Amino acid sequence: MNNPPKAYFIDIDRTLIHPKDKKIHLDNIQTIKTFAKQKVYIILSTGRSIDRVLPIWEQFKDGTEYTGYAIVNNGSAIWNLNKKEILFEDHMNKKDFLGVSEFVKTNNYAMKNALENRFYTNSKFFRFLIHNLKGIEVTNNFDENIFNKDTARKIGVIASLNRKKVKDVKNEIANKFKGVEAVVSGLGHFIEVNKKNVNKGSGALFLSKKLGFDVKESIHIGDSMNDLSAGKVCGLLITPKNAMKELRKYADYFTDEAKNAGVSKAIRFFSQENLK
Repeated sequence: MNNPPKAYFIDIDRTLIHPKDKKIHLDNIQTIKTFAKQKVYIILSTGRSIDRVLPIWEQFKDGTEYTGYAIVNNGSAIWNLNKKEILFEDHMNKKDFLGVSEFVKTNNYAMKNALENRFYTNSKFFRFLIHNLKGIEVTNNFDENIFNKDTARKIGVIASLNRKKVKDVKNEIANKFKGVEAVVSGLGHFIEVNKKNVNKGSGALFLSKKLGFDVKESIHIGDSMNDLSAGKVCGLLITPKNAMKELRKYADYFTDEAKNAGVSKAIRFFSQENLK
């Protein structure tokens, strides 16, 4: 990249913040605000839903357009956060949504839709794992998993603690339901399902066009395979050192972990001073 980036698309979990933290490292906040003042867009790009994005955004927002956008649910919704306005939204069709739900139910896996912070499962093991260990609500009443444009933006699936098994299930979902795409995220145990061709990469393309910069003049920073689509369209892909092994081989550069303000270090490395 020969010129300073016009925008940074930044993943949240394990990239901007450590999984156990709710607050962003102070160095990350200071760097984001510094570069926003220089009219560089700082855009959250995450698998999280909007209600789980807002508390993160509140920590660094500056009231300008340069910190005012977010790609959520892996590209299924794009927000102007300052105006509380959805700029783009899309979701899987009812057949695929209910099909994936039935697939999960039949195989005794666990799932959550994009709207709710609760899981659906018939598995006693996953019920224990999710409810008892994680403190998240669990139900076996799949009839309550209602299809609408909000719930169908994304489905999250837990199928196994074995990473090879997770990859196999991910591939099975993608092959069985032609209208969706599936990726493995987090620590390699969580499968995220979105409408086909709706992802962080499509979100980056949409916002770059709307905001008037070449997407190749932007950088994506992320740690999971749901970041690869953005890495393919942006000028550079930067991953933390603790990113998924499968993603690291695609990285152009590496940065430090979230707990050590890796986002701040990456942004400052690609500042004007370092490009001279």
